Amino acid sequence: MKRSESVMEWQAEAEAKARAEDVLKVLHLRFGAEMPLEIVQSIRNNHDLGKLDRWLEAAVKARSLNKFRQAMEM
Repeated sequence: MKRSESVMEWQAEAEAKARAEDVLKVLHLRFGAEMPLEIVQSIRNNHDLGKLDRWLEAAVKARSLNKFRQAMEM
């Protein structure tokens, strides 16, 4: 059975949105509720799963929100 390209795109977009929310949840748990808007927007507007995976790992490992911000720029 062949998948339509539209369905595959929707699935990829849904997975990216879920991953972005995972990153934000980890950041919230680690660094508190006050998250700079530019970080939230950058995360939510990104659809690159590889980058979101790296950001999720950085959110878990970063010692501060500034360190996470630096990891986002790499």
